[in-house]
Amino acid sequence: MRESRAPLEQELPFAPPPAPPAAVTARIRQTVAEDLRPRSVAEARRRAWATAALFLLAIALPTALSRWTLHVESAPLASALYGVIGWSVVMGGVLLVGLVRPPGRRGSRAARLLLALLVPALFLAWLLVVSPYSPYTSAAGPRALECFQGASVLGGLTTLGTLWLWRKTDPLSPRLSGALAGLIGGLASGTAMGVVCPTTDLFHVSVAHGLVLIAFVLAGALLGKKVIAP
Repeated sequence: MRESRAPLEQELPFAPPPAPPAAVTARIRQTVAEDLRPRSVAEARRRAWATAALFLLAIALPTALSRWTLHVESAPLASALYGVIGWSVVMGGVLLVGLVRPPGRRGSRAARLLLALLVPALFLAWLLVVSPYSPYTSAAGPRALECFQGASVLGGLTTLGTLWLWRKTDPLSPRLSGALAGLIGGLASGTAMGVVCPTTDLFHVSVAHGLVLIAFVLAGALLGKKVIAP
């Protein structure tokens, strides 16, 4: 290689640059190669476990507070927790397909976009169709505005935490990854509100519990370009 380059270097009007020291070359190789293997896989797993813990914490804290302050009976509370388990499984699927695998190996853009659109629709349908017939629900509950404010704070904190955990991880589709992060935050908020606020009022359920989820998906997409992109 050096012999083939020698004639070209002789024709240059200036002297060829000196070769970098061996220590500099080794440092460059280390920097370029450090994200190529098991380290990045282990880091993705840590981010995933941290996201799952954040999701469950966002549900557990309001649930515990409602148990102590609203004196919710253990039997109806256990019934409501079936919904928590089901939507936690859905969250795990969103996390696995949408964020855990490295960019370029995640689910196709169409599949991830379908998740961002289909899951909120299914959640809203669940609230409107299934939740009112649960033995846990009742007509009494906080006013819609108060519940909307609580859901916004809880979902906002969970969404920001999820975005921070997955910051600078997707150079290819950061807005879509941001939308999925918002989806996780919105699911945590909506699921927790379903436990804390037992109501059968359709307007209350759809706006304060369901549409908040859609708002966080949109907010995550807007923030994804700044937070998720390297």
